[in-house]
Amino acid sequence: MRTWVTDVSSERHHLQLAARDLDTERTRYIASQAALQEERGRMRSDLASVHAQTRQELERERETLRQEFEDQRGELIRETFEETVRMVRAGLLDPDPEEPSGTVVRLPVQGHPAERDRVRGRDVSR
Repeated sequence: MRTWVTDVSSERHHLQLAARDLDTERTRYIASQAALQEERGRMRSDLASVHAQTRQELERERETLRQEFEDQRGELIRETFEETVRMVRAGLLDPDPEEPSGTVVRLPVQGHPAERDRVRGRDVSR
């Protein structure tokens, strides 16, 4: 009976198996965490790379659009200048001397404000 009560070899064997399983699980967990951190680092670097590439593409597009705008602006200025020269040569921009552009309406000259006040009956001294 003494060996039956004090024999713990099977329990020690089960405990060793459980400890080995626990160590295996812990090792897998640490490896998974390391892989996850590595993947996150790779994703961050990929994202930074894509971000930089996108920024460069946007700068190229912006410069292309700016150049197109300047080309169109220059063409419009050239066309406007040419049309203005044609209109000047055709006499369309010269003012017509026979037609007055407007008439100036002359208002009657009024005296000094103090003189006007006395005429109206107010004796205002200023």
